[in-house]
Amino acid sequence: MRTAPLLLALTLLSSLPVVACGPGKPPEGPTGPRTRFREGDFVVYRYTGTYTKEPVVLREQILAQKGLELRIGVSVRRGIDERKWVQVVTDLPENRKNEVVDALFLEDHGNLRRLENKKNHDLYALYEWTFLLPDGKPLTVADEKRELTIQGTHFDCDVRVGKTKVQGRVLSFEEVECPDFLWTHAGGRFWDEATSEEVYRAEVVAFGHK
Repeated sequence: MRTAPLLLALTLLSSLPVVACGPGKPPEGPTGPRTRFREGDFVVYRYTGTYTKEPVVLREQILAQKGLELRIGVSVRRGIDERKWVQVVTDLPENRKNEVVDALFLEDHGNLRRLENKKNHDLYALYEWTFLLPDGKPLTVADEKRELTIQGTHFDCDVRVGKTKVQGRVLSFEEVECPDFLWTHAGGRFWDEATSEEVYRAEVVAFGHK
């Protein structure tokens, strides 16, 4: 849920990372919009490539759901380093679009400490191991349809492909979104076609309900 989950972490081509991942527009209920998320839903992403010295693993889980309000527990690990936090969001289309986080709490030795999170600076700092920022707008962009299998489940997905610059270097990219996948964001990558170097890869390695 765009907090992106991933609030989070995969909007490869914007000037900002995804803050929390989530579905598209919530289904309409008898009294208005409702969320597709339920307490216990979780997703795990893995990030690899030459951009990071060690693989990064991100886990997001819905700790509580009340109406449209979601309390999301997040952990991100890189080698022996780990960060944990809780973000509270209201699952509405405009909030996902604008990456609105109602409250952000850092887990510190078992205690939760609320962060100020002005303009999402604290949130982006927590997610910094999981994204790679292009220098600007893509040089070329095209849209494709693709069937993707995630943990044995088939999804029809929208794939955005093209070329962009990262730190002055021209790289090919692709980002994948699957409308029927609860967390929407299904992965992405940056690579150098000339050398076959994979600079960045994000992929779903687990999802489900606990």
